[in-house]
Amino acid sequence: MQVPRTAVALVATAAFAAGLSGCAGNQVTITVAPSMTAVPTIANSVPAQFDGIPQVIGTASSKLTTPWGLAFLPNGVAIVTERKTGRVLLLNPTTGGGPAAVTDLGQIKGLDTKGDGGLLGVAVSPTFVADSSLYFYETTRKDNRIVEMPLTDAGLGRGSNVLTGIPRGKQDNGGQLAFGPDGYLYVGTGDTGKPQLAQNKKSLAGKILRIAGDGSGAPGNPGKNQVWASGFRDVLGLAWDGNAQLWATDAGPNQDELNKVLPTSNGGWPIHEGEGGNKKKFIRPSVTWAPSRATPGGLAFAGSYLWLTGVQGQDLWRIKVDSGQAGDSTPYFAATAKHPSKYGALRAIGLSPDGQLWLGTSNTDQGKHPKGNDRMLQIQP
Repeated sequence: MQVPRTAVALVATAAFAAGLSGCAGNQVTITVAPSMTAVPTIANSVPAQFDGIPQVIGTASSKLTTPWGLAFLPNGVAIVTERKTGRVLLLNPTTGGGPAAVTDLGQIKGLDTKGDGGLLGVAVSPTFVADSSLYFYETTRKDNRIVEMPLTDAGLGRGSNVLTGIPRGKQDNGGQLAFGPDGYLYVGTGDTGKPQLAQNKKSLAGKILRIAGDGSGAPGNPGKNQVWASGFRDVLGLAWDGNAQLWATDAGPNQDELNKVLPTSNGGWPIHEGEGGNKKKFIRPSVTWAPSRATPGGLAFAGSYLWLTGVQGQDLWRIKVDSGQAGDSTPYFAATAKHPSKYGALRAIGLSPDGQLWLGTSNTDQGKHPKGNDRMLQIQP
C-alpha cells in the first residue's frame, strides 16, 4: 500500500513499472477531491428519475476486446480489464455524453488465458483516495491469485500478491471481486472443472472468500481461513442490496442460480444444483434459469433491483428485491425468433457513481464477432 494521500492526481502515460507492457494512448488527468474518501453508496448514487426500465443512452467505448472486469473510481472514471489481452483500461466519461476518453494503463503479463482464465475481476479500494489501490483477479500458469496495484501519478504501479494458491483450471475459474459494505474484499471462485473441490473445506475453489488487505481471512469469518461460503460451481456475480445483504450468482451445467448468501452458506454443488437437495443443509436458490437463458456474467444492484447479465442468454435480467427476498425476474435486450439480440453476449456490469449502469459485451470471447467489436454501454435503469 502507498503512503496515504489526501488528493491524488493520476496521469496515465506510456511509461509503466516493471512487469507491465505500456501501450500508447491519450493522456488523461484525473483529480480526486480530498472529500471523496470512498465510492458513493447506492443510496446517494441512483438518480431521481429511476424507473426500473433499462434504456441504452450511450456507448462509452466500442473498441474493446473481451472486457471482463469493471469498477469505478470515486469520481466516476471506470477501470476495465480485458481477459484475453491482459490490458487495463481507464474510461473517462465525457461531459457531452459521447464516447469516453480511453487510456491504456498497461498490459499485465504472465497470464494463462486458456479456457476462461486470464485477467478477470477488478475492485477499487473503498479508501482509494488514501491508498490509491486497485485489486485484480489473475489466472497464471500456477494458480488464480489476487494482486494489488497502486494507481500512481505515473500510471499503474508495481503489483504485489495479496492471495495466491486459488486453484486454476481451463474452465470455471470464477474471478469476481467486490468490496462489501464492511470494507472487506469478497472473492468469487470456481471449482476449476473439479466439482469435488467445492465441498472441500481445505480448498479455496468453488467458494466465496472474504479477506483482509493482507489476504488473510477477515475477522468474523465462520472458519479460520478465507472462506465465507462454499459449495459453488462458478461464482461470477457478487452484489449487495440496500440492506447490505450479499447476493451471488452461480453458473451450473443444467441450472444457473441467484443465491442469497450468509456466512457458512453452502450452495450444494456438486451434490445438487438448482432447487433440489437437502434444504436444511444447502441454501435454496432464489431464482434459477436454464443456461441458454442466462449463463450469468455479472451482478449489480440499483433501485431495489438486482441486474444480472447473460453471456449465453444475451439478456439483461432485472430481479425485484423486497425485504431480503428476490421476486419476479424480467429479461431485457434478449433475442427472439424474429429479432436477433442487438448487443450479443453480456458480461461486465457495474453501477457508476452518477447512477448509470455500465454494461460490457463479451462477443469477442464467444468467437461470434470480429476482434475489437466489444462495447461498453451506458444504461439508464
